[in-house]
Amino acid sequence: MNQVEVVAVQFTKVGKPYYYLTKDLAIHADDFVVIETQRGLEMAMVQGEPKLIEATKAEGELKPVLRLATEKDIDTYMKLRERAKADFSTAKIEAFRLDLPMKIVGTVWTLDSSKLTITYTADERVDFRELVSKLSRSMQTRIDMRQMGERDAAKQIGGIGSCGRELCCSTFLTTFDPVSIKMAKNQNLSLNPEKITGPCGKLKCCISFEDSMYTEMKEGLPKLGSRVSSCGCSSGGGCKVIDVNVLKEAFTMETEDGRKTVTKEEYLAGQ
Repeated sequence: MNQVEVVAVQFTKVGKPYYYLTKDLAIHADDFVVIETQRGLEMAMVQGEPKLIEATKAEGELKPVLRLATEKDIDTYMKLRERAKADFSTAKIEAFRLDLPMKIVGTVWTLDSSKLTITYTADERVDFRELVSKLSRSMQTRIDMRQMGERDAAKQIGGIGSCGRELCCSTFLTTFDPVSIKMAKNQNLSLNPEKITGPCGKLKCCISFEDSMYTEMKEGLPKLGSRVSSCGCSSGGGCKVIDVNVLKEAFTMETEDGRKTVTKEEYLAGQ
């Protein structure tokens, strides 16, 4: 079976990993490499050691790593990062002057300085032709405008969440898992938008972290509002469940003698 060697690279600290062919280059974890993307030549960091995959999976899909980054490449990259900071401010000012309904999120130069990519968010379609024209003339380069979603923008900008810690998306999340209101309900969270949405305006990513655990711990517990006829309940129609504490794996029911808390273990043993 023919196999080829590939390596995962990231363009940012917690960016999505992309796979490239090593082409017999001696590449190792944490190396900087130069690769070609849709935007042009870019610098990336290697995540983990190379691995072998079936050649058929790579045909026509994966590009090769061009080279290991040299000291000159790294120096150029660092200078372009500083240059991009100034260009970011320029792009924001020009967009404001043109009264464009958009938010500039970031600016990135290709390694050969042939193109500046400007990322932005917008609620509606934006005619940015005049902005591109002005920036192209003033910066003497090609401008590529890329719209991104609110989650990706928050990941790139960073910030502090309501928990007091740095945003999960900008510290360790490389991909975004689906998050739904159903998950929030499953964890008995308040459905107040201010409490379940992050700075991006979307449902907090952390809601998905513990959802499977809550689902597992709920198994065997009666539902809120249901009636239980065991565990010391003497009522003919069963005792109503008035509270369910998933983390403690227990529930409280209203009996003729008052409220009674029952553990899941006791409940299952009495069935």
